[in-house]
Amino acid sequence: MKELLKLDFFIQKKYIKSSIIVFLFLGITFALTQGMNYLYTMGTFIVFYLTIIPIEVERKSKFNIYFNSLPTKKSNYIYSKYLSTLIYIIVVNLFLYLFCTILGVISGSDFTLTLRAILPNIIVQLFYVSLTLPVYMIISHKFYRVVNTIFIILIMMISSILFNSLENENLQVLFNITNGVYGLVFGILALIISLIVSLNIYKKSEVS
Repeated sequence: MKELLKLDFFIQKKYIKSSIIVFLFLGITFALTQGMNYLYTMGTFIVFYLTIIPIEVERKSKFNIYFNSLPTKKSNYIYSKYLSTLIYIIVVNLFLYLFCTILGVISGSDFTLTLRAILPNIIVQLFYVSLTLPVYMIISHKFYRVVNTIFIILIMMISSILFNSLENENLQVLFNITNGVYGLVFGILALIISLIVSLNIYKKSEVS
């Protein structure tokens, strides 16, 4: 599984520079215009982007033919995808936190993210990848462009609704740290259920 993770990160090398440039440009723009909700949405989009890119590249390059010849358990492929996704979620949100903190110091403004602000972002990302990963295990890569468009629209809609709602003081009180932890637990459970579903799908597929 270690080699599969390395392959995932190797594929990302081709796209990571452009992703960082876009993130910095849009991040500074959103932060300076007080569009912090869009910044959270962008974090979710980047997690989705990093998760899906390796799967698309592998499907289009007939990676499954090569993978079937390797002396490794087929289930390791699924485990590696979910583990790499967790790594992306941690790295993206850590980067978002550091970015806002540094920008706040430089500009003299309060851009610092609190745990209460970060938790909803992480929870949304957990539920989102829990939904998307099994879907990408089922569909043919020919339909990826259409599905990508649908999921991107959903990201924009769901994230915008959630973070606009959290500007309401009553909802801020409701979504305290304790409730956020409960949400995080449900998000992790959703990811575990998604993993089980993906394993079953993969076992029944032609590449198993």
